[in-house]
Amino acid sequence: MGPDIAASPGRWYLRWDKGEIFQVTGQDAETGEITIRTYDGDVDLLSLDQWRELRPGLADPPCDWTGPVESVDELDASASLPPGFMTAAPSARNAIKRILVAVKEPGESWSPGLAKATQIARATGAQIELFHCVDAALTVEQLAAYRGGMDEFERSQRHSWEEGLERLASKVRSHGVHATFSAPVDHPVHEGIVRQARCFHADLIVTDAHRGSNFAAWIMEEVDWELVRLSTAPLLIVRQTELYQRPLVLAALDPSDSHSKPATLNRKLLNASAVFSRALEGDLHAMHAYSVPGAVAEAASAVSASVAAELQAIDAGRAHASLDSLLMSTNIPAECRHVAPGSPADAIVRTATELKASLLVMGSVARSGVGRLFIGNTAEKVLNRLPCDLLLLKPDDFANSIADQRRGARLISTGVYF
Repeated sequence: MGPDIAASPGRWYLRWDKGEIFQVTGQDAETGEITIRTYDGDVDLLSLDQWRELRPGLADPPCDWTGPVESVDELDASASLPPGFMTAAPSARNAIKRILVAVKEPGESWSPGLAKATQIARATGAQIELFHCVDAALTVEQLAAYRGGMDEFERSQRHSWEEGLERLASKVRSHGVHATFSAPVDHPVHEGIVRQARCFHADLIVTDAHRGSNFAAWIMEEVDWELVRLSTAPLLIVRQTELYQRPLVLAALDPSDSHSKPATLNRKLLNASAVFSRALEGDLHAMHAYSVPGAVAEAASAVSASVAAELQAIDAGRAHASLDSLLMSTNIPAECRHVAPGSPADAIVRTATELKASLLVMGSVARSGVGRLFIGNTAEKVLNRLPCDLLLLKPDDFANSIADQRRGARLISTGVYF
């Protein structure tokens, strides 16, 4: 929800819960009742209590709006607009051109992921593709009832989903964002999303986080799990419901040589973090989680508190030096550079929590074999406790074995899937 703001006749506002915009057309001087008009032209009357409960945010007029502007005051509207719901900044344009939103439940619902994807698109000038993979199945006997065969069956399956996506796309377009949609029949769902991202040349995939009691991998939805493992495009997992309001973007970096991530991944993480912080008018921070060697930890426990503190300071100084060296070509100020001791997963979650980060940006290196059961790297361990949204990036040389050709519907015969 947005902050409490006064109703100003002539201004446009955003309903955070529905992603809909409306204009305040007047306010009764005696009762305080507020008259509003939606983009579709519907008129409604709100009491002051209803307005306070709604807590709308300021928004741009729709791009095709031709109504009166005389009543809008002369203040710089862009100065108070929620970041991402104003015209794209020149520095942010072309950094993200195509955003694929994995829609889990097409219809009227405006999910946090879709709302934030729209916000990012407005801030970067990107276009959006709303995508829902229809995982449909039928038996050989059922297929015989369709004169057009499998093509007719798949068309019938796509129809209702496409109607829901069209309604969502209309809401996105009302914010001045070019939006398309597609709902092909394919399986499994995660492969369908990865295939579409490749076909769409997506610079970013956005998905809502699993709605369970926590985000641990063993209860994580299979689709989310596989996207983390197999997506070659940057993957934004949305956990927080509030829109970005000048967010703190935290880049988790690894300047040491003790991990398997390619060194170029750090630069990729910094570039992506800078794009998001600039586009959303947020603050960019960077951190390095460092492990304390076992010998040092044992030595610290065997000496006085002052000597132990000195040893810890030496370790922290080395970590700061490594991070400063990595950030030498950036303009991230010293107060926005952080080092934290402990296991990478613990240190990252602790730092993100203490800083009240809105977005954590980190690398992910998928594993195969036994590692597939728990993936095993820091990114997957962080997911269990992370309090904010997560942007995951893979190394440039990462590839998956997912074919370009869609699989279509599942054909079931005697209980066996084909």
